[in-house]
Amino acid sequence: MQLIDYLDRGWALDPAAPCFTMAGRRWSYGEVVERSHRFAAAAHRDGFVAGDRMAVLSPNDPEAFVAVLGGLRAQLAWIPVNPRYAIADIGDLLHRFGCALLVVHPAFVPSLTAIRAVAPGIRAVITLDDALDEWLAAPGVRHDPLPAAPDDVAVIMATGGTTGRPRGVLQTHRGFETAVANQMIAMWHGARPSYLVAAPMTHAAGFICFAMLARGAVIHVLDGAHPADVAAAMV
Repeated sequence: MQLIDYLDRGWALDPAAPCFTMAGRRWSYGEVVERSHRFAAAAHRDGFVAGDRMAVLSPNDPEAFVAVLGGLRAQLAWIPVNPRYAIADIGDLLHRFGCALLVVHPAFVPSLTAIRAVAPGIRAVITLDDALDEWLAAPGVRHDPLPAAPDDVAVIMATGGTTGRPRGVLQTHRGFETAVANQMIAMWHGARPSYLVAAPMTHAAGFICFAMLARGAVIHVLDGAHPADVAAAMV
């Protein structure tokens, strides 16, 4: 399976069911799937092809993760970027990992000049605001390329950088399929689960989302692990 297939499986269970929630907002599976198609179609329209690399620089935000899903539908390789890195380190990582398409939260717009100076290979930058809505393909447009091969690269993960600059680890669709299968076996849910995301979605908290999406889970997103917010979300 491709990573995007897990979203589509959750959609098939009930398109109207909630997929993401955050701060009183709600995104249904139908809305997320359509938006991912519109993102993928826009990327294809602008000349991005399977195997090109994209990053989303943002704190936890469902719109940011939907952009990730859109990139995966376009068969772009996702570069998860920790938004807490220093800007110079972010630029260096994007340059060395070959980022071509960058999606940024408005909070990082003031840093774009510095990032692009270090990473000149970035061909397009889209901000997570009205500019994204204007960039997306028209409502109803679909993007359905031929399936990716199991050993195509889906994600390029940065190592910890303990002994030098972080290196990119190439993660394939087959590798994630194995991880998701193991997770679904180890953590069985008889009913539609609820999943609370307080840790960064660029790390394990985001990767677990794929198994949750396959089950039609509702994913509750917080912008950080604030004790009061976590307790309120668990009520």
